[in-house]
Amino acid sequence: MTTVFAPQRSEAWFEARRGIPTCSRFDKILTAAKGLPSAAQDTLIDELIAESICPPEQGLIRPHVTPEMEQGMRLEGEARCAYELEFAKWPVREVGFVLHASGMFGGSPDALVGDVGGVEIKCPNAATHVGYIRGSTLPNEYKCQVHGYMVVTGRDWWDFFSYARGFEPLCVHIVRDEFTAKLERELFTFCCEYNEARAKFNLPPIGQKEAA
Repeated sequence: MTTVFAPQRSEAWFEARRGIPTCSRFDKILTAAKGLPSAAQDTLIDELIAESICPPEQGLIRPHVTPEMEQGMRLEGEARCAYELEFAKWPVREVGFVLHASGMFGGSPDALVGDVGGVEIKCPNAATHVGYIRGSTLPNEYKCQVHGYMVVTGRDWWDFFSYARGFEPLCVHIVRDEFTAKLERELFTFCCEYNEARAKFNLPPIGQKEAA
């Protein structure tokens, strides 16, 4: 894998991920509930080609940021410290963007943990956090993202960590399984179709980004 140690939302970070399928959008490639190819694949291809031509950070396509996303960005550092103090058994290291060895897809982990794991940090509103605690499992809406990080990094496990002030945090430990393998296979299938679509717009195929 290739790691970009640049702050998230910096110029270098945007450049590293431009036009690349990323973990936060893997749910548009594979469904979490049944592990089937998603009906949103064509829409994702359209979005990726559009951002390759007109980068969102230049204002031509405005990224949507919800109030909950803003709250998560504000509290992420605090939550990461809470995770490191209470749950991490190995050093926690921040990274900007990680590209899979194939160069075809990547992600922006909240942190890598030791040499074999990582953590996805969420700072939801109180009611959502309570729901996560009651479920005590990886929420379906983040299943593809979390398993995607294991695919991208080649690591064996990933923690899902939910944090809200005034409440006990939740840490769910996820290991590689059949869903991880199924997601990896579908990612390569999707990327082949994506490259065919990119050719129609005279865009270079993804997978050559590292050599560029």
